[in-house]
Amino acid sequence: MIDVIIIGSGISGCFLAKKLHEKNLNVLIIEKSKSLGGRFSTKPVGSGLADYGCQYISPKSEILKQLMENLFRKKLVTYIEIEKNKKVYICPYGLNKIPFYLSLGISSVTNQKVYQLVRKTNHWEIKTNLQSFHSKTVILSCPAIQSQEILDKSDINHIKLPNTSYNSFYSLTFSVSKKLNDKIFYFKRDYPWICNNKDKGLLNNDLIYTVNASEKKSQELFIMKNNDRKKIIFSDMNDIGFSNINNMNIHFWKFGFANEQNNANYIYDKKFKLGLCGDSFSIGRVDGSVISANELSKKIK
Repeated sequence: MIDVIIIGSGISGCFLAKKLHEKNLNVLIIEKSKSLGGRFSTKPVGSGLADYGCQYISPKSEILKQLMENLFRKKLVTYIEIEKNKKVYICPYGLNKIPFYLSLGISSVTNQKVYQLVRKTNHWEIKTNLQSFHSKTVILSCPAIQSQEILDKSDINHIKLPNTSYNSFYSLTFSVSKKLNDKIFYFKRDYPWICNNKDKGLLNNDLIYTVNASEKKSQELFIMKNNDRKKIIFSDMNDIGFSNINNMNIHFWKFGFANEQNNANYIYDKKFKLGLCGDSFSIGRVDGSVISANELSKKIK
């Protein structure tokens, strides 16, 4: 019997896990992907790395500022100035190292998708595609739409989730032999996010870029066949000015990031010991993720 099972290993789930672990609670994280991190995602590209989810952290809340300063003192993150008097935090080893660090000492299973929660007499049974787990408390930290799917399949209909809209888009990572220009971040109409990971501060010897397509462009790409999509993307990258493109990887973010919002900080049913947190709550994005996890951690005993 586990004290708390957290579904989802993004920044919110891992920060909550750390807070509960500090209370000496037995915590297990269940993640449907192959690795922890959620949208704090980093992948190898050639001989280097690319952040292809969250690109940097710009704290707006006190709790996120405290977390970043703590990680800065531990030399896990550093900061760069993207504009005059505006510093943002990056991780030289890739932003996925932040959830990795937060979950140190905490049990986790990956590559297992939770499809149903079953309420027993005094605990929960959590069913995945491979096995079942039992815990006193369950927390869902994934995007609201995914949490709602789990609740619907579990016939849990007394919880009203916040309405949150997410941007969906394609994220491209690749290596090149020559820099596009001297800018860390560059913007084009159909590709409003072009990032030089090496100049951003990742410890790369090679030039590795992350490029995000706009929502409109992503919708056009989404309905294409794979080969046609790749041809269009390579053609677009050549038109932007990239040459000798290698190690191209194309990832579709169905729930890229939550738009502007002002929701409740979290949901917690004390009677059934069922909670929800993540970027669907509070002010959204990284700040909302950490705020919701921090506030929810105070309710769990």
